[in-house]
Amino acid sequence: MSTELAAAIVNPAMSSWLPLVARGFGAGQTVLVLGATGVAGSLAVRVALHLGAGRVLAAGRNVDALARLAEDPRVTTIPLGSREETTAAIAAAASEGLDVVLDYLWGPVAEAALDALRARSLTAVGSAVQYVQIGSVAGRSVALDASILRARQLTISGSGGGSIDPALLFRELPRLLAAVADGHLGLVVRVARLADVAEAWNSEGPGRLVITLD
Repeated sequence: MSTELAAAIVNPAMSSWLPLVARGFGAGQTVLVLGATGVAGSLAVRVALHLGAGRVLAAGRNVDALARLAEDPRVTTIPLGSREETTAAIAAAASEGLDVVLDYLWGPVAEAALDALRARSLTAVGSAVQYVQIGSVAGRSVALDASILRARQLTISGSGGGSIDPALLFRELPRLLAAVADGHLGLVVRVARLADVAEAWNSEGPGRLVITLD
């Protein structure tokens, strides 16, 4: 692969690869990605599928990006709307089962998602869910209703620089790069010279920006 692609893809792809592998993600499981239309979120959808997900629920606001994700029949898209709309949509999509949530948004979206996961009765108990907090684009804090933790077998944890096992990182990095080199994972890369960094940093071009030293 090109040096620029390697530089661009490792960080966003590892943000989903590592938490899935660390939590014993198994083939056929269902993953919900909150923030699936961003660079890291859209990669998370493809990473989950590459690692064996049977179904991915992709939630985001960019309609065009959701349409591209929906081209894979294993992906169910969820347009994010109001708090009530988001809760209802996630609850409906996850009614057939859910195993892992990868959350790049937090804030009000997380509140809606967590509310959607609660069981409404003893006869509607769902599967155990591992909720992984990765990013906070929508807000740094949430108001968590304690009853949600009593109404679902739910584990909430974070994945980031201070919570990742370095040994796992170095063990999984070659596997990730091999998947990229084999064409299973890709990313649009926008390249700019260091001399043009100010202009490139503030531009609205597509893809992930990589600065070269030439």
